[in-house]
Amino acid sequence: MINVQKIDLAIFDMDGTIFTSNIDWKDVKQKLNIEGTSILEKIYNGKTVDIEALKYLEEIERKNIHESEPIPGLPEFFNKIAEREIKTSLVTNNSRKNAEYLLGKHGFHFNTLITRDENMWKPSPTAFKFLMNKFKISPENTITIGDSDFDVTASVKADISDVYIIDNAVITGKYPIEIMYFKDFQDLSTIIFGS
Repeated sequence: MINVQKIDLAIFDMDGTIFTSNIDWKDVKQKLNIEGTSILEKIYNGKTVDIEALKYLEEIERKNIHESEPIPGLPEFFNKIAEREIKTSLVTNNSRKNAEYLLGKHGFHFNTLITRDENMWKPSPTAFKFLMNKFKISPENTITIGDSDFDVTASVKADISDVYIIDNAVITGKYPIEIMYFKDFQDLSTIIFGS
């Protein structure tokens, strides 16, 4: 179990991590004819934007947010985080509009929200490094909570070694850190806080 006293910052992913997600990303990539790169890298390719691909992505995401629900145990987990005065940040490759809609609908608040609109999308570690710098918190005092290789890759590149991944995720990469898996936020609470 991690030393709870050393956690000062928790960085969360959104889709599939704090909210359920029904998006089949493999199918989306296939429909957009994307191989070997991320969807956002394909859409925002240099100085041009693939408008049709972006419209398709936004349509899929918009449908998904209306079906998304919080992962069980999340409100209680946030209470434990707040009791310990741990900073919270949400880093999502989704849009700000969708993130704000879901957070508002379910009454969740983060100290900082970073979306693709800030041009800091995963698997780049840019958002994670930005947050640690903003709060003056080291990687050793930061944890990340996600559901994909993008979350793990960004964490590793930002030197964050305490990475928690929801256990229905498919992690395919090989990483120089131990990934800790959790089934829901009651489980994660037990893993991190012992209760």
